[in-house]
Order: sequence, then structure tokens, then C-alpha cells
Amino acid sequence: MLGSTYVVSDSALADKPIINWESSEPFRVDETSSELKFKARRIWTDLAGTIYPELRHEVGKKTDVEITLYRESALRGVVANGNSVETWGLTLTPAPK
Repeated sequence: MLGSTYVVSDSALADKPIINWESSEPFRVDETSSELKFKARRIWTDLAGTIYPELRHEVGKKTDVEITLYRESALRGVVANGNSVETWGLTLTPAPK
């Protein structure tokens, strides 16, 4: 798994990652499981250190983390120009029964 996290609230930065992710061991996606756990490495970029000065000492470090994803039924989308922020991610999930 390779991925990135972006700052989408600022259109000038929206295509530049602040975190890069890479899986640190093989993992399998089981279609019947309700959750997926895997180990990954989080790597803060130079941009993260610029935007968030308190993270400067973390830039470039590969920090091992465990990620857990849960299976759910959801609608996903974006809200444009919400609360003076250019774009917000949005997830709607069913209420617990």
C-alpha cells in the first residue's frame, strides 16, 4: 500500500502531500471481514514541517503505525465552500441500531 495525505483546505497546497504512507508488511484483504488491520509507515514531508513548525523534527522520519479500517455502509463526497474552507471531505454513515 502506498498513499498520501493532503491539505485540501488550501487550493495552492491541495496537490502536495504532507504525509506519505507505505505498508511495512504484506497484508490480505478478506472480503468477509468487518475490519482490516495492517502495519504502515508514516513519513511527514517537508511541506508538513513548513505548515506545522512543531512537526519539523518529524520530517523524513519513518514512524511505524497500525491502521485499522472498518467495513461500513456509507455515502462519501465533498462539501464545496463550507464554512469558508474551500473543500471538506464528507462521510455519512448509518446511525447505530
